[in-house]
Amino acid sequence: LSADGSSREYATFLGGSGYDISRDIFVDGDGQAFVTGHTRSLDFPATSSACTGSDAFVTQLNTLGNGIGYSACLGGSAGEEGFSIAVDQDGNAYVAGQTYSTDFPVTAGAYQTVRGNSWDGFVAKLNAAGSDLEYATYLGGSEDDWPEDVAVDSSGCVYATGNTESSD
Repeated sequence: LSADGSSREYATFLGGSGYDISRDIFVDGDGQAFVTGHTRSLDFPATSSACTGSDAFVTQLNTLGNGIGYSACLGGSAGEEGFSIAVDQDGNAYVAGQTYSTDFPVTAGAYQTVRGNSWDGFVAKLNAAGSDLEYATYLGGSEDDWPEDVAVDSSGCVYATGNTESSD
């Protein structure tokens, strides 16, 4: 929508031939939209990594909404969902979501490298080109956990909030 809400700037579809759902959107100062959610489409329009059929996705749309800057699928073998996205001043995207995979692509030196229970949260950072996973970590305990929002401050500190059923 326009800044005053009086007209539509653009509208577009995002997805493949399967079940796809967008959960959150972040618009940067240049007007680029960053979207995260869940896809079950093997043909989701990913530019930097293939979708396996039940993944979180991160997509950057250009300012006109008629092209993709990048689109990446993120996940392991069992299922993921992106719930929230934030973008820092350098264009790096931060995604918080939930994973059921024991092989979620956590990075070396991650805060939590092993899934705590069936559903754990995750927090991941993609570089500004969407081509590299800067870091990814599980975030959860012995019961089900899921972050529902993520934010990043001007110093690059990341904050996640959500729900936990874990006492640990």
